[in-house]
Amino acid sequence: RLDLQHSIWTLVNPGLYIPDIAGKVETTIKSSSEPRILDVGCGSGIWPIQMAQRFPQAKVVGLDLTPLDPSRGLPPNFSFELHDLTNDLPGRYRYEQFDIIHCRTVCPHVPDPQGLINSMAMCLKPGGLLFVGDWKTSSYDEDKQELKPFTYNPSMTVEQNLENETKGSWHSGWYQALGLALTGASYLPSPRMIENSTRLKGLIVKDLWLPIGWDGGVENGKELGELVMRDFEVCVDLFSKHISTSL
Repeated sequence: RLDLQHSIWTLVNPGLYIPDIAGKVETTIKSSSEPRILDVGCGSGIWPIQMAQRFPQAKVVGLDLTPLDPSRGLPPNFSFELHDLTNDLPGRYRYEQFDIIHCRTVCPHVPDPQGLINSMAMCLKPGGLLFVGDWKTSSYDEDKQELKPFTYNPSMTVEQNLENETKGSWHSGWYQALGLALTGASYLPSPRMIENSTRLKGLIVKDLWLPIGWDGGVENGKELGELVMRDFEVCVDLFSKHISTSL
């Protein structure tokens, strides 16, 4: 699933990071005598592995709670560290400063997301780059107008709820429920948390729109829409199992 989501990110960006900062990334790596890249919450490891392949002169570290698949080929300039992010970043990272730090779909799920942003900022070299990417659990129509979530009323029958569905979107309602279940109470949108950090400046915000089940009229839209639909189906299945085991 995480590799599937990586494919979605790299299609919609397109690439391992947004094109707006491609020149800055190249300059940052080339100007460093010993370039270092950190992926916080690296999941399957696909992003840092591909960064290690793209920049063989850099030392790339992946950090996550779950061990990597041992069958995945690892570049010689890549290393993995097992670590629980609920305990903040490893303290020594503040002395092993990084040129680039990447953190994707992690902040909503940790107890202190602002603390994590602040810690990553402390681990950056002066002039370093921090990439933070998160999903927004909202749905929009083809005109990019937010859809009102449908709310299931347990006091009504299924048939009555179905009759009432015109007052909201089931898809939007499901995403809202997913967000409530998986997002910590102290989470704020990542741009706001970055602005709250006294060590970070030069914020660039880019919204990326994901079509689900259609091409969205965008580049790579057909493939993107199919991948997002597949990811949605996987998430529904996992979330349904979570609900059933929590009852």
